[in-house]
Amino acid sequence: MAITFGPLLLYAKNLGETARFYQILLGSGPKHSSEEVLIFDLAGQELIMIPDPPTLPANLEGLGVDKVRGKGIIIHFAVDDLDSEYQRLVDGNIAISAEPADMQFGRRQMYLYDCNGYNIVVEQRF
Repeated sequence: MAITFGPLLLYAKNLGETARFYQILLGSGPKHSSEEVLIFDLAGQELIMIPDPPTLPANLEGLGVDKVRGKGIIIHFAVDDLDSEYQRLVDGNIAISAEPADMQFGRRQMYLYDCNGYNIVVEQRF
């Protein structure tokens, strides 16, 4: 049996704001956009966003009130030139929570939060 990584699905407070944020972050718009879903293609993998449900099930308790979502989960995006991406995101008015820094494990990383409160790392591998 072969297991592969499927799409990543995230809840979004506002799909319009989320589409604008990820269009700046990823450098391209969604491959599908509607009032119910955004789908971005990332080299064959899909990043899917759907609106927060009007009534939250027990497993999503706190989603509507917590500033940071997905506690303990960090979404990583890899780039070829982190410093260029940093400047592009700053120029696009994306707030960076930790500026680019070299890590001891052979990567250069910066941290930010998306407009929904998800923790994101953008990294360059050495």
